[in-house]
Amino acid sequence: MKDWTNFEIPRQHDKTVSNRIGDFHQRLLGRVDGWVDLGRGHPSGMDLKKEDDSIWMELKNKYNTMNSSSLRDTRFKCEELAEKYPNAKIYWAYIVSKNYESFDKTWIYKDNKQNVEHDVNDNIRILAGKEVYTLVTGDETAFEQLFDAIPKAINDIKGVKHNLTPKDQIEFEKYKQLLFED
Repeated sequence: MKDWTNFEIPRQHDKTVSNRIGDFHQRLLGRVDGWVDLGRGHPSGMDLKKEDDSIWMELKNKYNTMNSSSLRDTRFKCEELAEKYPNAKIYWAYIVSKNYESFDKTWIYKDNKQNVEHDVNDNIRILAGKEVYTLVTGDETAFEQLFDAIPKAINDIKGVKHNLTPKDQIEFEKYKQLLFED
């Protein structure tokens, strides 16, 4: 029981933090001109959309935050929207991708549990990394600008000047290279 508790409590905290970071991205991107944060419980089941209904987005913080049934549900939501808005782009998007890659590609989906391969639709896409911010803002450097602004914002909110230790600064720069160097 102790081993399980030592594993489970940090896992739950990590999930909570990851969800809050996802909420942050959703709220921030939903404030960009021409975009709408759909909040929770929208009939579409999506998180963001362009005001003109030309783009819809299910946004997650990390690529591995959905189990297979959630992923299947998301795919069905995307297919329903693609049918309702045949000229729209429908995205399953996440900020942190495996290996920190950024991309925009057609979502080719096979439901292994039900052994069903869904039709390929170029309007149903996967979007990851800095491409999420590029799509919403139209600025290829938007995510990097956010990345640089967060430590400054934290200092402003806390009302103190906190500098990273030299070791932490090296780690910060390594992470930044993973995210932003092509």
